[in-house]
Amino acid sequence: MRKIFIFCLLAFFSAHIATQAQTKARPKVGGPCEGCNLLFSGIPKAMNSVDTSAGWEEKGASKILIKGIVYQQDGKTPAPNVVVYYYHTDTKGHYTPNASVPKGAERHGYLRGWVKSDQNGNYAIFTIRPASYPGTDILAHIHVTIKEPKFKVPYYIDEFLFDDDPFMTPERRKGHQNRGGNGILKLVKNGNGLWVAKHDIVLGLNIPNYPR
Repeated sequence: MRKIFIFCLLAFFSAHIATQAQTKARPKVGGPCEGCNLLFSGIPKAMNSVDTSAGWEEKGASKILIKGIVYQQDGKTPAPNVVVYYYHTDTKGHYTPNASVPKGAERHGYLRGWVKSDQNGNYAIFTIRPASYPGTDILAHIHVTIKEPKFKVPYYIDEFLFDDDPFMTPERRKGHQNRGGNGILKLVKNGNGLWVAKHDIVLGLNIPNYPR
């Protein structure tokens, strides 16, 4: 009986060690992601499916609304409780920090925020249109990071770009990884004069090491 017990104990520890080794060897979903962990810096305890950035009331800024649905891998089933973190430059093309930005996250500036998709996968971000980096022809963009409930680590998807960006070229339209979907947004002015873009996100789409 004692031998059986020892054998079972050894088998248990061997299986446990093998599982740990397999977990450590498993590649990170999304691959390397510089700065993605700043999603957790200052993250609010309670998040809604709608967020308004700190720049919304700034004078002279072009207000925009980005909204859509977060879908599961099949591109059809809504995905609830997915955190979408965004940050972008101000109207001068800088990631300007202020007192609201936690220490260590200054490089993302104060124009940052979070939404969590609702039960139908909906999300909406009210913010201002960012500017390109000063003195460059780099496309104006909004960085977007995703945190799914089933993964411990976040990963990035395509930056949100703008179809009417003066620096947009045919080559740049094609040069995207389409991570989570093509990030080029087409802004359309609604009846209230607000520029609106619809963008759906498909989890796992063209994301390296994503479980199939």
